[in-house]
Amino acid sequence: MAMFAGGFNDFDDPGLYAADIIRDPIPDPEGRTAVVDYVRQAASFATSTVGSFAQEYLSELADLGDSVPGAADDIELTERVWSLVRAHGENVRYGIRKMQELYDDPLGYLAQGSLLGLVAAREHQRPAEVRLSEVIRRLVIDAIGTLFAEQRPANERDLNYKLAALIGSHRKLTSEHPTVSFACAGVAPDHTIENSNLLIEAKYIRKHTSPSKASEGIAADLTKYPERAHILFIVYDPDRRISDDRRFSHDFEMKGRCSVLIVR
Repeated sequence: MAMFAGGFNDFDDPGLYAADIIRDPIPDPEGRTAVVDYVRQAASFATSTVGSFAQEYLSELADLGDSVPGAADDIELTERVWSLVRAHGENVRYGIRKMQELYDDPLGYLAQGSLLGLVAAREHQRPAEVRLSEVIRRLVIDAIGTLFAEQRPANERDLNYKLAALIGSHRKLTSEHPTVSFACAGVAPDHTIENSNLLIEAKYIRKHTSPSKASEGIAADLTKYPERAHILFIVYDPDRRISDDRRFSHDFEMKGRCSVLIVR
C-alpha cells in the first residue's frame, strides 16, 4: 500500500515519490487526513446496525430510489446497502490486522504518522473537531510571535479580527481538512468554522486585567454553547498575568468540551 506526495499512488507517473504508508510517515497532511477519515468511516460501518445505518444515511438511501437491483422495498434496499458497507468495514479491519501482524513488531519502532502509527494512536476515534483544533493551535503558536512583534492588539475585538484573518487565509488548513470551510463567520467575540463543530473564542488579558475575568468568561462560554461543540479558547497573555498555565487550563480541559491555548 503506497502513497505519493500528491495523493494515492499513480503508477503511470514514475517521477512521483512513493512512500510506504504502512510503516513510514505519510508525507503530506492531506494524505494523513485521507487515511484517518477512511479508517474512521470503515470503523463506523463495521460497528453499525441496520437501524443506526438507516438513521444516519436516510437521505442518501432515499436518493438511491430503484437503483439497487432486486430490492423489493425500502427495507430490503437498506438491508442490502448496509450489508455491503458493513462487509467493507470488516474487510478494512481484517486488512489492518494483517498489516499489524506483518509489520508491527512490539519490540521495534512504530513511526508516528504512518498508517499503523495513526491506528495505534487511535486517531480515527478522536473527534474531527478536536484534531482540527490541534492544527489551529499549532498555526497560532507558530504565528503569534511574528503577528504581534511590532504592535499588540488594541483590544479583544482587534485580537479577534487578526486571528480571523490568520485562520481564514491559511490555505494549508483546507488541505489537511478538505471537508471544512475556513471562512470565519463572525470575528467578535467568537469564530465558527463552517461544516465543523469547532468554535474558537479569544480572550485578551491586558496589563491591568485579572486572569479571573478570563476564567469567568470561559466558564460562561461553556454553558452557552451547544453540548456537541468543541471550543478552542485562545488566551492572549502578553504580560504573563497567568502565573501557572497548566493550572489555569486544567480544570476547563477536564470537562472534555474544550481546549485552552495560552499564547504570549
